[in-house]
Amino acid sequence: MSALVALGPTGPRPEDAPAPRLRAHGAAIVDDTDRSVTLRGVNRVGGEYACVQGWGLWDGPTDDASVAAMLDWHVNAVRLPLNEDCWNGAPGLPAELSGPAYARAVREYTDRLLRHGITPVLSLLWSTGRYTGPSSACPDEAARCLKPMPDEGAVHFWTTLARAFPERTVLFDLYNEPFPEQATDPETAWHCWRDGGDACATGIPDYRAVGLQTLVDAVRATGSENLLLVAPPRWANDLSGWARHHPDDPHRNLAVSWHAYPTNSCAKKACWDSTVAPVAATWPLLATELGEYDCAGGFVREAADWLDRNGADGYLAWAWNTGDCAQRPSLITDFTGHPTPYGAAWREQLTRTGDP
Repeated sequence: MSALVALGPTGPRPEDAPAPRLRAHGAAIVDDTDRSVTLRGVNRVGGEYACVQGWGLWDGPTDDASVAAMLDWHVNAVRLPLNEDCWNGAPGLPAELSGPAYARAVREYTDRLLRHGITPVLSLLWSTGRYTGPSSACPDEAARCLKPMPDEGAVHFWTTLARAFPERTVLFDLYNEPFPEQATDPETAWHCWRDGGDACATGIPDYRAVGLQTLVDAVRATGSENLLLVAPPRWANDLSGWARHHPDDPHRNLAVSWHAYPTNSCAKKACWDSTVAPVAATWPLLATELGEYDCAGGFVREAADWLDRNGADGYLAWAWNTGDCAQRPSLITDFTGHPTPYGAAWREQLTRTGDP
């Protein structure tokens, strides 16, 4: 990252180097010079819900000034949650918020981040499929909430998105937080997670769930060489079965997408030591979501420090949105980057760890 210098009224700051092309190498994420790269940053929410709710494309500004505010926190990676229906142009959505219009907005924001040297992580959060079983977030078939597994529309999503973003400066996070274990037993859940189809039919009967292997294959069938991030079951938190069930990638360019909140089943150092550390020792691992709900920062600082000590490849806080940090993990009170108390703790973490 470059020195922190104010941004002018238009265009990226002249000292911002372009974002690096990234790939997996052993247990690390590296650039084209084989230098290890640590990604530290935030989630920039809105792309998963504003469009499908019919009122916008993003929740807040996406201009150069708003990106400069993130750079002032030493951010070098931003995860963009996306919506399957909006990208695919599902019937019933406003044309100005979906299909080509939505794809243009994602392209424009991604390009802006890249010009400022920030690595974009494009992630599928809300997908289609009617699910009303345990831990259901909504009864809608439409992509209006988290679903336990992706559906067949996610294959079209990733096929077309991979063709739209062939550059290796962009990372693909294939599915936000799978939770098939809520609908079936733990061992079947791992098979459902990887293979989809019949392995999911008992617990998720109302739509054709596809496995993470299918999404890996869909991206690679386009010729894409982008680094792929794969989140495990139990809301991206359970890595106990990763070694036996992880997808295969012919490009050997996979990394783990891991989430940690105080409410997760694996939220203590003892669990991290026993299940996360062995994976981080052999696979690239990026904590694509860290967060807490108490307007403090003790948990995210503990998790980030543990990840640094155990060879992880970075961490991204949830989330760069305005609001009451006691109601949701909001980092800022406005888009100039003024922090909430929780956000102040995260900004201190990024400042203290410095440029990777």
